[in-house]
Amino acid sequence: MRRRPFSTLNRFILTAVLTIGVAQVLRWFWPGDIFYNPGLAFSWQLPSLAVLIVSGGFLALVGWWFYTYRLLGPIWAVAGGMIFGGGASNLLERFMFDGKVADYINFFNLTTTNLADLVIVVGIGLALKRIWNHQ
Repeated sequence: MRRRPFSTLNRFILTAVLTIGVAQVLRWFWPGDIFYNPGLAFSWQLPSLAVLIVSGGFLALVGWWFYTYRLLGPIWAVAGGMIFGGGASNLLERFMFDGKVADYINFFNLTTTNLADLVIVVGIGLALKRIWNHQ
């Protein structure tokens, strides 16, 4: 009996779920300070409802992007799953923490971020590398 290959949808979902899970568990057990950030990327400040709408719109856009380009292979699925999972983790925290996201990873006193944000950046990097290599 031949096994079916792991589909791009399965890779996308698995990557997104793992991203959400690991980001949330790391926050629970983080030994240092946690700062609750009400802003979006680049410290954009918007009313709480607008932040939720922008965050939800971001997730919808990533979901549409993956669905449209899902046949481009497993790297696209993992990149999309990382971006979606990171965004979903942050949106979950906005519901949990009154519109705020928990930031806890301090980079040389330059910025404080969280694992979900870092995974989003890595996912975008994977997608850009794939585009750059025309694959």
